[in-house]
Amino acid sequence: MVNLIEIILNGKSRMVPEGGSLQTLIDSLGFEPTALVVELNESVVDKDTLKAVELHAQDKVEILQFVGGG
Repeated sequence: MVNLIEIILNGKSRMVPEGGSLQTLIDSLGFEPTALVVELNESVVDKDTLKAVELHAQDKVEILQFVGGG
C-alpha cells in the first residue's frame, strides 16, 4: 500500500505518494520540464535538481507553464 501525503499544488489540495520528487509530480501531470518554472514553498527550484527534491506534507508547489504562440 502506498502512503499518500497532502501538498498544495497551484493553490489546491492534492494527494501524492510519500517520498515522491518534484520530477515525479511533473511527469504525472504530463508537463514538459523545459517549458516550466517550479516553485517550492515560494522558492524557485532549479530544473537540474527536480529529481532530487523530495515532496513533504503541506509543501506548496506552484508550476508555471510557458506557452508559445504567435
